[in-house]
Amino acid sequence: MSNSFGYFLILAYSAILLILVLGIKNRYRHEKETILTYILAGKEIPAWLLTTSVFSAWIWVTTIIGSAEATVLYGLTGAVGYSVGASVSFLVFIMIILTMQRMMPESTSFLEFVGERYSKTVKDLYYIFAILTTVYVAIEQAAGISFVLNGFFDTSYKKVAFLSVFIAIVYVVLTGMRGVLYNEFISFFFITVGFVIFVMTAFQNFSFTEMKEGLLNAQNNPLNANYNPDVLNLASLTGLRYSVMAVVIAFGQILFDPAYYIKASLAKNQREAKKAFLLGGIILWCPVGIVSAVTLGFLSIAKEIDFSDSLNISADIPTKLITQFLGEPMALWFSFFIICIGITTILHYLIGIQAIFTIDFYKNKIKPEAAEKDKIKFGKVIVILVGTFCGLIAISLEDISLLTIDMFCGVFFAAPCGALFAAIISKKEFKNLPVLSIFLGLCTGFYVWVFFIEDHNWAWFWGTMASFFIPMIFLFLCSFLIKNEYNFTRMRFWRP
Repeated sequence: MSNSFGYFLILAYSAILLILVLGIKNRYRHEKETILTYILAGKEIPAWLLTTSVFSAWIWVTTIIGSAEATVLYGLTGAVGYSVGASVSFLVFIMIILTMQRMMPESTSFLEFVGERYSKTVKDLYYIFAILTTVYVAIEQAAGISFVLNGFFDTSYKKVAFLSVFIAIVYVVLTGMRGVLYNEFISFFFITVGFVIFVMTAFQNFSFTEMKEGLLNAQNNPLNANYNPDVLNLASLTGLRYSVMAVVIAFGQILFDPAYYIKASLAKNQREAKKAFLLGGIILWCPVGIVSAVTLGFLSIAKEIDFSDSLNISADIPTKLITQFLGEPMALWFSFFIICIGITTILHYLIGIQAIFTIDFYKNKIKPEAAEKDKIKFGKVIVILVGTFCGLIAISLEDISLLTIDMFCGVFFAAPCGALFAAIISKKEFKNLPVLSIFLGLCTGFYVWVFFIEDHNWAWFWGTMASFFIPMIFLFLCSFLIKNEYNFTRMRFWRP
């Protein structure tokens, strides 16, 4: 197909966003733009809207194609481990976010919690991790969209990657949190309907018997391109190792995402927030990852599609399977489906960055007595700068696999996760010690990953584990030397 089809699909989704912009501007045309309306969407959003928001934001391009890659590489254990591992992380994240809200009722982000629990220096460090998390996720979504469209339509990787982020920047700046929530509501139906149609179409062309026979051949035939004796093993060693990694990696992806904290604070109460996050982030989300793994991953294995020369297996799985067996109409449908998922996720992460710089950073770092319009303007500028940076980084990653990005970020974000866990578990007053603990965790983790172990899979595993646990171990040992305990009661009286 002509590459014009790929660009047309992006324009079609942009047209939907434009309609939303016009609708929001018209509906709230008499409303003054304030932090309450622009960043907090008027507060107290209904549970159903929060549920669709959480689901749409947590469904990534890699949820669809990354789960399939885990299946191709690790078999049944990878298929289940990807989704279950991420769901375990999300469940723990829900417990953490509710704990933070209970300890510090007026806070709207983990940064405020860290600043009060540790110190301003530690808070400043976590600002960097919040920005880098947004950069990481945004470029991964942009890259995923670009790889898929390039595979189907031979569109320019660089143009699509930058356009995906640019569209998200413009939409967030124009509509704020309300626009993000409305888009996520509509995307919920696009994603669910699109996903059901894709799965039903796939299994109209392939029978379960055919898939089973193909998997058995991959399990027993050494000449099979996807030969893997553990393809149907639910507890293979490599798959279990990947499942543990999926838990840790997901922590870094969601723990430092300011948007989830902001959205949780918009719920009418903690009970509704808990219900929405459980339903949208686990109960509705997990089956999508597993079914994607089975549909794309197992069918690719069963049809003996060879990925030995693939730079990005996750992107090649849908393009090869759909191009060879499902036809051009499904290529168009699947591509639009991926565009919707990817841009929606980018929007979610950008609004999180905009929120923390609007609500917290400008007041505390630049101008304490600033007017609300100046804070909002500053937040918009930051989104444009961070978003543009994401787009420029994304276009430079054409020859880098998504798995390589995940491996690096898994080690990198594990260390601050460990230090944040210690803030909740320990009662000691650590002040600036978490900075040193994170530094030690990063140094140890990257040393283990790069130099200590030759097997790159085990090196990645132990490097990530070291990065995660070293900060906690260091702070635990320090707690024996620290006499003062932190006064958690003062958090209840904290005000922004």
